[in-house]
Amino acid sequence: MIGATELTFFYPGIGEEVLALEGVTLEVGRGEVLGVLGPIGAGKTTLCMSLAGFAPRLTGGRLEGEIRVCGLDPREARGAEMVHRVGYVFEDYSAQITQVKVLDEVMAPLLNRGVAPEEAEARARAMLDRVGLGAIDPERKRTWELSGGQQQRVAIAATLSVDPEAIIFDSSTGMLDPEGRQEVRSIMAELAGEKTLVVVENDADFVVGLADRLLVLAGGKVHAFGPAAEILRDGDLLSRAGVDPPVALRFARAAGLGASPLSIEEAALHAGETYSKAISRNGRVSGHEAVRSKVTDGFGEAVVRAEEVTFRYPDGTVAVEGVNFVVRRGEAHALIGGNGAGKTTLAKMIFGVNRPNEGTVTVAGVDTRETTATELAWKVGAAFQNPDEQISERTVAEEISFPLRCRRFERTGWFGKRELFDEAGISERVARARGLSELEDGLLGHDPSLMPGGQRRLVTATSALVLDPEVVVLDEPRVGLDAASRRKIERMIGRLRERGKAVVLIDHDMDLICEVSDTVTVLNQGRVALRGPTREVFARNNWDTLAEMYIRPPRAALLAGTLGLDALSFEELGAKLAAVGGRGEA
Repeated sequence: MIGATELTFFYPGIGEEVLALEGVTLEVGRGEVLGVLGPIGAGKTTLCMSLAGFAPRLTGGRLEGEIRVCGLDPREARGAEMVHRVGYVFEDYSAQITQVKVLDEVMAPLLNRGVAPEEAEARARAMLDRVGLGAIDPERKRTWELSGGQQQRVAIAATLSVDPEAIIFDSSTGMLDPEGRQEVRSIMAELAGEKTLVVVENDADFVVGLADRLLVLAGGKVHAFGPAAEILRDGDLLSRAGVDPPVALRFARAAGLGASPLSIEEAALHAGETYSKAISRNGRVSGHEAVRSKVTDGFGEAVVRAEEVTFRYPDGTVAVEGVNFVVRRGEAHALIGGNGAGKTTLAKMIFGVNRPNEGTVTVAGVDTRETTATELAWKVGAAFQNPDEQISERTVAEEISFPLRCRRFERTGWFGKRELFDEAGISERVARARGLSELEDGLLGHDPSLMPGGQRRLVTATSALVLDPEVVVLDEPRVGLDAASRRKIERMIGRLRERGKAVVLIDHDMDLICEVSDTVTVLNQGRVALRGPTREVFARNNWDTLAEMYIRPPRAALLAGTLGLDALSFEELGAKLAAVGGRGEA
């Protein structure tokens, strides 16, 4: 169904070609699922675009080796022929959505194939329901009014609507909430028996139990290819490629379980067998005990304050209603909730893009309604959910320094101006921001628009820090990042807190939220459902409430719960197991 032999790809470069893939050989049968893992720059997207016929047709460059997809050579087949055979769900949903209304977007591929409008509408509605968007009114809802995760689901529905033989999912669940990711994963599982799927992921846990075969890329070369379960259990092999092994496997190794589980349930079973006697002997922690947060003081004054904030879109849709929260200096505050809960809308009010219809948002004592987004940029640095909404310059160095160059001179009087930053000052601030984000020197000359999505997010996060703002807003900062880059973001947040910055974090990754956030506000349909210290919000007596909003506790908490313990991270769980008589530490 899909086969490649010694596949090598070169992108055009300045002076000489750039090698992106080298000697890739693989084979996937009809109805099989191929999982593709690898760090940023490993060649995952290049491989997918080659299989779909986009590279080199759209990208330029040179493709060598043999390749067959659905019986066709993508280099020789007509573009329309490939599109009908191979569906492609992009990492960047905005590159795929072209229509104003949601229904029109999903119907467009069908109408282009000559399907009657009545049948096209029926099939489009069925696909929207299948990806969890059946509750919206697709005839009225505009695509730009949807959250990023919802727009991504629309792109998936449009791809599924034409019933292709093979479907490539290129990191296509990264911006979905956990429930949305599970819905899409369920769709993949349903399709697996009848279609060939290529699933590119940064999260090894996502492909556990889904992929039949696994391809691990590193540096454009095949690091491993074979049965998925066999490769996923080899944590050392994955780590050498820059891929984090499945969480259950990492925990088992750290806790000294002597097993190689791939699921939380399997890890819990082994942990129970190993530690049950020690836990019983030392006493179990109540399943409904709300553990007091360690983070109760030590912060500075309130620098962000939202009071009874309500925001409505022009069509009257209420996005946020009656929201209150405070973020203090040195505090990392998380806004969490399902797609469409109002998180990004609220964040945009902090940096002045949205203005509340009712209530107030103040930043460092300034009412955001009484100033401009340009002025607020001195106080608030923001990295948007979609980095392409921010990137405008031709090199990474220019992109990072752009906020400084825009404000290099200050007007004095009618005709005068005063220089605020000279070249040395700009270089110093850029270096300081790069020190916080750990952005590599070697990327400074690259064109950010041509970089992988994860790297573009690191660039915008660095640019958000260059003015040394008092508040930093990070909207889904780890989407598309590999293991090493994800840890850079965690360390960056820690450094910002140490420097007394107020950090507002939006993310669907509850493991990250519980690792780096001091306090949490849970939003549901634009309203505050829960608010408080992270440990109290994720206490077991709140799990049912969180589940109603499709929020799962961090995986460490779920595993700890099966053992009668309370923990929000695997490090904490390992320490508690050791304390009750276990043999390992995480």
